[in-house]
Amino acid sequence: MSRIKDRKNLLLWYTADEPDGWGDSPDATSFAYDKIYDIDGYHPVSLVLNCQDYEFEAYTTGTDIVMQDAYVTGINATHSVVWDTECTSDYGDCGCDNCTGEFEDISKRVDQFGDRLRFLGWEKTKAIWAVSQAFGGSSYWSRIPTGKEWVVQSLLSVTHGALGLFRASTVYTAGLPYLAGITPWNDPTSSDIKAAATTLSQQLIPSLTSFALDPHATFTSHVWQHVHFGIWRAGDQTLVVGVNLNPQVWRIPLAQLPGWREYTRLEVVYNGGASFESDNLALWYLGSIGFVVTV
Repeated sequence: MSRIKDRKNLLLWYTADEPDGWGDSPDATSFAYDKIYDIDGYHPVSLVLNCQDYEFEAYTTGTDIVMQDAYVTGINATHSVVWDTECTSDYGDCGCDNCTGEFEDISKRVDQFGDRLRFLGWEKTKAIWAVSQAFGGSSYWSRIPTGKEWVVQSLLSVTHGALGLFRASTVYTAGLPYLAGITPWNDPTSSDIKAAATTLSQQLIPSLTSFALDPHATFTSHVWQHVHFGIWRAGDQTLVVGVNLNPQVWRIPLAQLPGWREYTRLEVVYNGGASFESDNLALWYLGSIGFVVTV
């Protein structure tokens, strides 16, 4: 650690990969955390939790950034293909703890982690990031997500507040970017996912950066009939990021978005499957959009 702690490309320390799933000692993360701060004391410490809720407080005591990794693509949520057992709320391992195999398992997990941090009084000292699924074709996961599905996973986390202490970062690791608190697992991955990640990083992240780093910006998350929106407001500008999980085109008048105001300019900064029809927004299935409105 002492040899690399001063490197400019060191973003954070990662101490535990699913310690709750493996049943590691609940105080192990705190022990590692204290040791790292004795040696470094500057870079944040992170870990990822696999379970919906198992010793959450104990494990997250020893971290600055807590990640979730609800991997939902290609799983059988009710029967374990690895262990040939059923999966219930009390028993079984299907690759995603207490999941239904739907994309909204991800947003629900981010919300649950956020609620726990608030209840514990840690919302200002600890951040939530998300680990998006960039693998598949073995074990519990029968296939790898498409590039569009990877974007949906990532934006579902972002629109529910997984932005993190380094929420403006676009730092590459193992060929994939940290996208506003999104850490893909793993590389090598498909060219489709890499292309989607590059486009998202280049087009959306610059706008998200300006809002995320504005100390006066406000953020709200909204869900309507399986359409998820994150809305950031700063001064006379608003950034809207949306994802549609409905199996058909979903349309909404812009005036129905919370806090909507008459605007002088609308700029689309990212288009992952959407269109504007006059003052109506249309999102295709698994479509996503990012646009900035100036009043």
